[in-house]
Amino acid sequence: MPRYNYDTAISRNLGFISGSEQAILRHSHVAIAGAGGDGGMLAIQLARLGIGAITLADPESFELENLNRQAEASMDSLGRNKAEVVAEAVRKIAPDAKVRVFRDGVVPSNVDDFFERADLLLDETEITTPDVAIMLARHARKLAIPNMTVLNIGFAGLATSFEPDGTTLEEILGVDQPGAPVDLSSWLPYIPPYVSSSTLEGFASGDRPAPTVAIGVGIAASIGATQALLHLVHRKGISNRPQPVVAKDALVIDAMTARVSRLKMTRWSHRRHIARIVIGERLARRRH
Repeated sequence: MPRYNYDTAISRNLGFISGSEQAILRHSHVAIAGAGGDGGMLAIQLARLGIGAITLADPESFELENLNRQAEASMDSLGRNKAEVVAEAVRKIAPDAKVRVFRDGVVPSNVDDFFERADLLLDETEITTPDVAIMLARHARKLAIPNMTVLNIGFAGLATSFEPDGTTLEEILGVDQPGAPVDLSSWLPYIPPYVSSSTLEGFASGDRPAPTVAIGVGIAASIGATQALLHLVHRKGISNRPQPVVAKDALVIDAMTARVSRLKMTRWSHRRHIARIVIGERLARRRH
C-alpha cells in the first residue's frame, strides 16, 4: 500500500486552488456540529480539500431512513454514531488530519472544548433544535469566528453565514433567547416550486419528517465547502476571491430549476415562495 503524502493527495486541487490557499486550508480547523446529511458530506468535502483539522459532533446514530442521502450511511454503519463513522471516513481520506469526535453532540458542558482552536463553525444541527443553534452562534461570536449554516431543500442547497460583527442568527430567527418559539419561515427563505403544499403542511405541523434527497445534500455540501474555503482564505488576508455570502443574504442553487439565486433571509421570501406554490396548484386544478 502506498504511503500517504499530503502534497500528492491534494495536487489535483492546484490550478483551481492556489498554493498559498492550500497552505491556509492545511493549517485550518473547522468545527462541524451535526454529522448527518449536510454535515457528514461537508466533512468529506473538506477532507478532500485538505483541511488540516476537523471536529465533528453528533449524538445520533445512523438509521435505515438515512440511506437515501447521508454520507457514510450504509447497512454496515446502521446503529453506529454518525460523528464516529464520518470521522473514520475522514481519516481514511486524510490520515494526517487532526480529527476530534463529540459523540454526545454539543452541550453547554463541552461547548468550550468543541470550539477549541476552531477557525470556522459549520452549524448543521437540526431545524427542530434552535436552542442548540443559538448556543453555538453566541459562542462563535464570543470567539470572533464565522458561523456558517447549510441546508438542503429538495434538489437545492442553501448557504449563509453569520459574521461576528454582522447580522446575528437570533435576529434572523426573530428570537432573543433560547426557548422562544421559532417559525419555519425564519429558517427557509426558499421553497422549491416542485414541492406540494400538503408536504409543507405535514412538515410544519410535525406530522411527517421533512423530505430530503441525496442530490440536494450534495449541492448543499458543495456550496458549503466553497463558502468555507472563502471564509478561511479571507481570514488569512487573501482577498482576490469573492467574499462569502453572509446574512441577511443566502445563496441558493437548485439543480431541478437550473436557477442560482441570492435571496434575503426574510419571512417575506418564504411566504412568497409558498404563495407561488399554492397559486400554481389552484391553477393546475382548474385546468383539469
